[in-house]
Amino acid sequence: MPPPASTEDQVFVIDNLPGSLRDQVRTIQPAEHSGDDNDSFHAPSVDTTYLASSVGSVVGPTRTAFLRSVTFSKDEPDDLRWDITFSDDLPEEHNNGGGRKMQKSFLGLRRNKTVMVASISGHMRLSKIQVGDVVTKINHKTIGPSYNAERVSKLLQQQQDPSNGNNIISIQTGNENGIDTIVQVTIIKPRPDMTAKELGLGVWWWRGLCVRYITPKTLAAMTALKGDDELESVNDIILEDNVTPEGFERIVKELPCEVTIVVKRGKQRWSGQFG
Repeated sequence: MPPPASTEDQVFVIDNLPGSLRDQVRTIQPAEHSGDDNDSFHAPSVDTTYLASSVGSVVGPTRTAFLRSVTFSKDEPDDLRWDITFSDDLPEEHNNGGGRKMQKSFLGLRRNKTVMVASISGHMRLSKIQVGDVVTKINHKTIGPSYNAERVSKLLQQQQDPSNGNNIISIQTGNENGIDTIVQVTIIKPRPDMTAKELGLGVWWWRGLCVRYITPKTLAAMTALKGDDELESVNDIILEDNVTPEGFERIVKELPCEVTIVVKRGKQRWSGQFG
């Protein structure tokens, strides 16, 4: 009998599965995300490596963002399963000194007036959101000091109500350990063959690959992306000088489930705030 596969081998096998099946397999792993940014990059799948090569790039680790979001249609794909819970304080096992001790952050929030992610599961685990992240927005509604975990949960339930006429859910979080010019967004594709244009995102070459436009009332419009953001990677495929806008569009179209884009965002010269 061959020896059991190592953890690395198990991750590699899971990542080679189609999107929906891969997520089903991941549910037999621990129910909560580890919350450890150090384990966010694993051996790439054969398909991802081939896709990167076909557009003249490679797969590699990306920089950890200070701002992250996950966005998806409430009804698609058909097997969509997700859950997220919130807390006014970190679970004890995730309190490693980075949460309770912070007094004031670059997000402008004080620790005793923030709501944090307590657990995530299902398709939500395909995003970069971590346990311990500070919840900053839900469907562009700012989560200010007056919110607690209960109010955030109720707001999320309201956004899921079909009567509100909105079919998209978007959750944005802040990460105190991230680089303050890096943003990560994950979009769960309603259909495997959806293009960047259908998601509402256009890019062009301007000092590198940049966001050219974001179409209103689309999945991309509900993410943390902004015009002129400089693209660094998509699903760990590095977007360097040799990747064209057409190459980016091919990557997005051929990714079957989630699209995770990492961008660099410049700051205003005088205030140091994001434009």
